[in-house]
Amino acid sequence: MSDYNVITSDFVNLSITNSSQNSYCVERRFQKGITIDEFKGKLELLTGGNPKTMKIEVYDKNDKLICKLDDNHRLLGSYPIDDGMRLHVIDNFSRTEENLNNVEKFEISEEEYAKRTGKIITNI
Repeated sequence: MSDYNVITSDFVNLSITNSSQNSYCVERRFQKGITIDEFKGKLELLTGGNPKTMKIEVYDKNDKLICKLDDNHRLLGSYPIDDGMRLHVIDNFSRTEENLNNVEKFEISEEEYAKRTGKIITNI
């Protein structure tokens, strides 16, 4: 039995999209040696998704689904991911325009606001 060595770059360049914003797309470089759990933590900063509930799909350059990053203990580099692929983050993002439009809002006139007691902070 002969030994095989696979030599690839330690990093991969990926496009990141998410399910909350159709126009959102950012390109970033990631280390292949991090776990999917660590990777989700990095994606939280980019997308606002919750690492505990997010799902990640990998698409090739032709927009064909390649795989899902579904094992938090595996390394990012253990999945068939190459430069230029797109990762799509799916999550129940906590606040969207649709959710906020249905919230009843408290409104007050400027006159009523001026009558209220308390310290008013002006532009400093």
